[in-house]
Amino acid sequence: MSPEYAMEGRFSEKSDVFSFGVLLLEIVWRLWNDGNISAIIDPILGDLSSTTEVLRCIQVGLLCVQEFATDRPILSFVVFMLSSDIAALPTSKQPAFAERTPSKIECSINEVSITIFQGW
Repeated sequence: MSPEYAMEGRFSEKSDVFSFGVLLLEIVWRLWNDGNISAIIDPILGDLSSTTEVLRCIQVGLLCVQEFATDRPILSFVVFMLSSDIAALPTSKQPAFAERTPSKIECSINEVSITIFQGW
């Protein structure tokens, strides 16, 4: 849900763009977390240097969407991470938007009935 819809009830085509971005980041997170980072990058990109840059941008992006503000870097550090070749970037935690696996219950325990309306 886009922030403007959640906070102000305003919905627009930009709300769909936000949702699409979250979906893309969720896919990236799953691949990143599974260690399948080669599936993130299209092989058409070619050389290893562009691959390294793309992975750096993804990692910084994941750091920026952490659930808790205290886990997110300050903007000056984001700029520093994107503009330098520091050896190791901080490790990101699972973003808030990513699907979380239920710990015990895997299905709904609600007792719900369905009413079907038919016209005569």
